Amino acid sequence: MTMLIPVLGDQLSPSLARLQNVDRSKAVVLLMEAWDEATDVRHHKKKIAFIFSAMRHFAEELRSDGWSVDYVALEDPKNTQSFTGEVARAARKYGATTIRTVAGAEYRVSQAQKTWSDKIGIP
Repeated sequence: MTMLIPVLGDQLSPSLARLQNVDRSKAVVLLMEAWDEATDVRHHKKKIAFIFSAMRHFAEELRSDGWSVDYVALEDPKNTQSFTGEVARAARKYGATTIRTVAGAEYRVSQAQKTWSDKIGIP
């Protein structure tokens, strides 16, 4: 059993509820830089760079703490550039049997998350 735990750019905390009480040997934390998300709402370029930098540092913090982390960089040629696409790709890659999320702060993101089980076929 592999649990996939997608973490969004506004959820970068080791005390995140979905990271608690998890067998780290059976979990993969997914952090994704996605062009669709970076450009959906107008942001200053420096803000986007800051968020991506914070995500990269958080990924390293998680790795240092014993987590398996899949970090998808914006420039990765396999990057689908959407959260849904990257969650689906990671679920296939790791053979995930469950996806454990924290609802996105933006309505649009939280609505997309609600479709993941049906679109990806994993509870």
